[in-house]
Amino acid sequence: MKSHENRVKELAATLSGDDPLVIAEYLSSLRNNEAFKGAIGLIASYYDQTSDRQVMRVVEGFFNDIKNPELQPEILDALGKPFSNSTISMIIASCWQSGADYSDHVDFFTNLFITGDYSVSIECMTLIAENAEAYTSEKKSEVIEKLESSLATIPAEKINLARELIIALSEK
Repeated sequence: MKSHENRVKELAATLSGDDPLVIAEYLSSLRNNEAFKGAIGLIASYYDQTSDRQVMRVVEGFFNDIKNPELQPEILDALGKPFSNSTISMIIASCWQSGADYSDHVDFFTNLFITGDYSVSIECMTLIAENAEAYTSEKKSEVIEKLESSLATIPAEKINLARELIIALSEK
């Protein structure tokens, strides 16, 4: 079995290649195995730079399959990188599409909701609402308060999203 370090080096070498088919096949093989530490950032960075739709779909599937809570810090770290809004949105969408529990990170996603663009906010809204039943009533109140206080400063296009999220949190 390959060492962790060798797996990361092999992934980096594959992603630096210029054959999208080889990259897609390699990523597909990773998707069939457990994701490993060090892979998330490399693959997110590659997704952010590529325009190859086939490879992008494979990466999206890879992220959607990540359920291992040990990789959540890496995912959150990737969300803090200066990636395009579409890459950030894809990563957040994968968080809720995977079905993994991100309830411990509601403050992080609330901040992203407030500071992100419209597409990032929609994905954060979905993730926050999907995990709402896991929040304590105190946590829900904190998030609602934070969202209400942001209504005066967020762009007009996001006000209705914030109000919908407030309602969703109030009802669950």
